[in-house]
Amino acid sequence: MGKIYDAIVVGGGISGLAAAQGLVKKGHSVLLLEARNRLGGRIYTWRSEDGKAFADQGASFVHGVEGNPLVEISEKLGLHLHPSGSPNGRAKEYDGTPVDPKLVQTIGMNVFTTIFGHLRFASQYGPTPPTSTPLAAPLFSSESPLYEGLDERGRFYANSVALMLEGWTGAPLKKVSFRWWGWDEDFQGEDAYMADGYSKVIDWLESDVRNGSGEIRLAEQVTAVELTGDPMSDDTLVKVTSKSTASEPVEYLSKTVLVSVPLGVLKSDTIKFSPPFPPCRQASIESLGFGVLNKVTLVYSERWWSEDEQDFLLLPKVEEPSAANRTNDSFASHRSVWFLNLWKRSKVPALQLFMGGGVGDQMEKYTNEEISNWAQDGLARYFRQDPDIHVPAPKEIIITRWRGDPFARGSYTYIPPADVDDELEGVVEEGQLAGQVSKEGGSPLDLMELSHPLWNRLFFAGEHTSTDHYASVHGAYLTGVTQGVKMSVALEASSE
Repeated sequence: MGKIYDAIVVGGGISGLAAAQGLVKKGHSVLLLEARNRLGGRIYTWRSEDGKAFADQGASFVHGVEGNPLVEISEKLGLHLHPSGSPNGRAKEYDGTPVDPKLVQTIGMNVFTTIFGHLRFASQYGPTPPTSTPLAAPLFSSESPLYEGLDERGRFYANSVALMLEGWTGAPLKKVSFRWWGWDEDFQGEDAYMADGYSKVIDWLESDVRNGSGEIRLAEQVTAVELTGDPMSDDTLVKVTSKSTASEPVEYLSKTVLVSVPLGVLKSDTIKFSPPFPPCRQASIESLGFGVLNKVTLVYSERWWSEDEQDFLLLPKVEEPSAANRTNDSFASHRSVWFLNLWKRSKVPALQLFMGGGVGDQMEKYTNEEISNWAQDGLARYFRQDPDIHVPAPKEIIITRWRGDPFARGSYTYIPPADVDDELEGVVEEGQLAGQVSKEGGSPLDLMELSHPLWNRLFFAGEHTSTDHYASVHGAYLTGVTQGVKMSVALEASSE
């Protein structure tokens, strides 16, 4: 029999690293296995060869700075957090015509108060919505405060801006539960941009694990996690099988195992568990949704836009009146496009587009060249009526494809409504949801179920196991810390 570890951590994202950090500090022997050739998982900071340019391709913001553990970590490491404040920047129409700032202000206020005020209050304190009601229903209903004080053209633009919420949910709004929208607990305070790159946090965690005598092995994809005997026996160990391109499958033994792979990987069933998950665990995996947020980063040799510029918002082409009610996912045809100005946040001459939900999924069907041409065309149209500005070709373009990534299969978790037979096309109001419910949908109880250990040997971490902070970096980090403590307690109890 080879070495028996106290703990094996499957997955080297922030939750797995946080757990490993805590375990090695307690003196436990730890082996961390990561399928990629890098650590961080969905935290990945791209850096240019000369090291002068960088941009986060996964997580990039700290959501809520008051009491957030990531703020404390950033201060400890001397990392700069750039306050995000309210979205700020010039808005232009499809052909580059500037939009009246008063209209932009009205739309921005309507979108913000509707999504983060009215809808959250209604979902938590109003009459309990049916489980089949999607977030799109009250948001785009004729009585929604989203449209207050707007004419037909303004309503069209308000719709297109509101659809940018899919970058937050990671899923089409018709697939997100209204009943559970806003159920999670937010840290208070404004959001902040990780100006030095999120990978600095990963580097710190890795250093602590290695310096604490923890072992980290990259490019080892775990394929099986198996109990060696009776789950109720104190002598039963956990066997973990991994494979890499450089060798035959390898087996490791451990007293405990932490599974910190993304929900998308659990859904894909690429890791075989023996015994199989209990039915309630498998049902929760299937009930939750796993969304996607992709990014397109345009990197330039130097900043060519004004130093005073904030971000750039390009509104879609106004179509026929009925188009104001469109909520389907035709690739960017009726979406506002937000160019995030990285120079303003980290002094990197780059612009970044966020493509979430249905658009994020659809963009993965296009080639890099097609996506690049689309992004550059949008930028050229934005500055079309600025005679003093020539939009140059970017030096480099980085495009993410998180859904197609076999070690992620998406970006973060969302809670779906119960399925209905009717297709939800256009504005979906509650009165239209007459289809027969065919599936219960998800709930916070599914997140709670995924957080529970199995047989006091298998532990689970990741944003999908956080009932209070799912779909966030701090949620993933906190679950790693918590599960690391639970594993340490279990190990100490078994040694008595």
